[in-house]
Amino acid sequence: MASELLKGTKARAFHVASTVTSRRPALIALLIVGITMLAFTTWATGNVHGFRPWFFEDKYDNAFEDLLARNRQIRILQDTGNIYEPFGSEAFTYPPGAIFIFYWTTWLPTEHVPYAWTALTLISMVAVFAMVLRASSHARGLVLWTLACWLTMATVAAYPPFIEVLEWGQLAPMLLALIAIDELLLKGPGRGIAVGIASAIKLYPLLFVVAWAFRRQWRAVATSLATFATCTAIAALAWPTSAVSFFVDLMWNGQDITHLASNHATVVSSQSIASMLNRPPMNLDPNNQIPAIVVAAIVSCFGLIGAHRLWKNERTVSAMTVLIAVSTLCSPVAWDHYFCFAPLLWWVAAECTPRSRLRHASIVVGLILLVPWNFWRRGKPTDAWTATYEFITRNAIGFAALSVVVAAALDAWRPRTPHVSPADPEALSDDHAKCSEPAKNGADHHVG
Repeated sequence: MASELLKGTKARAFHVASTVTSRRPALIALLIVGITMLAFTTWATGNVHGFRPWFFEDKYDNAFEDLLARNRQIRILQDTGNIYEPFGSEAFTYPPGAIFIFYWTTWLPTEHVPYAWTALTLISMVAVFAMVLRASSHARGLVLWTLACWLTMATVAAYPPFIEVLEWGQLAPMLLALIAIDELLLKGPGRGIAVGIASAIKLYPLLFVVAWAFRRQWRAVATSLATFATCTAIAALAWPTSAVSFFVDLMWNGQDITHLASNHATVVSSQSIASMLNRPPMNLDPNNQIPAIVVAAIVSCFGLIGAHRLWKNERTVSAMTVLIAVSTLCSPVAWDHYFCFAPLLWWVAAECTPRSRLRHASIVVGLILLVPWNFWRRGKPTDAWTATYEFITRNAIGFAALSVVVAAALDAWRPRTPHVSPADPEALSDDHAKCSEPAKNGADHHVG
């Protein structure tokens, strides 16, 4: 009975969707409504302190603290030439190339910055969905952009990581859009430019360069590294004092590691490999990063193997999502808003076969990331119950993302095969064959 009800609901939903998409006036109306909702969200998020379009909106009491801190630091840079001093609370920890993405905020009155940043954030997410839909379906034109707008609004309403992006004024969706441009959109000589820019802003997208080297896409590797070096060099020439401070004090002399080790929030809330190892029951020394580097290197190998097999089988959205999960976990810190790629897990589940480990993991993790874990992280455990409680709430997102990476690696190493009856030994589905066997000439597939 339940199965028949599900099938009937699915059939009616497809019928309604096909009816709407076949009528241009209905599509235009839906697109206008979607854009209007995005505009309202931009206005409300920037104008109403505490407004968050979600069930736990009353618990979000920050108002663009990170964004406004970056705005202040750019003004300090203009006065002193060093954006990394003072290096205290809300410090600027990005590479010098990231200065460009924040610099324009000083051209606007401070009270207008939240509106502009929120609009840019939502537009970036619309672009991500548009590229994902284009790569994984036949949606084009009005259908593509209408779905992208509504999916962005659904993400705003449902996923806490994206709400935290809006709350703090973070740039994760912009980086996600840049990565998607190179992974899903560009196929020609320009491929690599967007990841190079993203890596100059935040170093962890460089993992995609390693993945391209696995695929022997050497032109994309060279383009991305050249772009990264150019952006970093221009920033160093424009702000030499800041560049020296970043590469010498923060990176070489370990000032950034010391800063993270002394930050209580890093131990409580960060979902990176390093942070999880520094928490109970491991309790490793946060000033000694060698164990974290070793474990992160192992996780990176798992992710690269799994993503490479997905790419060979033309599961491009899945390959991109696995690599994003790996790069996030292996960064020095990974706040909840780093996981704003959570909606893409549903595409991963759709791309994989029913018996795929990655499909099962993606569905479970897609549901886990709907939970606002940050609101249940309290503080220091006092007994066995609270220790267990804190272990779950502090590590849920990190372990969830790690399960996606491990599942992708297991699918690559030991792909499942469907049961074939003796009477029909060649009855392998085409879809399963794509997930289980490498594509022919995989090394040359999608050469950028």
